[in-house]
Amino acid sequence: MTTPKSKMTCGSINATEWDNGKFSSWQFTNSYKDKDGKWQNGNSIPDWELPNLATLVNAIAQKNAVATRTQSPAPTYPRSTSVRPAQIPQGKQGMSEDDNKELPF
Repeated sequence: MTTPKSKMTCGSINATEWDNGKFSSWQFTNSYKDKDGKWQNGNSIPDWELPNLATLVNAIAQKNAVATRTQSPAPTYPRSTSVRPAQIPQGKQGMSEDDNKELPF
């Protein structure tokens, strides 16, 4: 029997990660007490536990996002020194009073 890779719990919802080689899968169960007072795990999740399920799913998504970023960092591109940015004309340096008279405003 295989062992789980990791486990998380929020409220009565349990998330178990199973490693399947190239990817992981997650199993969600609900812990509850039966009529005899014994703890059981069920596959159905009651509607009042949906916020806890959402919390677990968000935690798993963040965990996977961090793992993905550390495994494959953003690509780096070589800087080209042969291409220069376009020169933007700057107008006249040091305008005289006569130049100011020609301005329409």
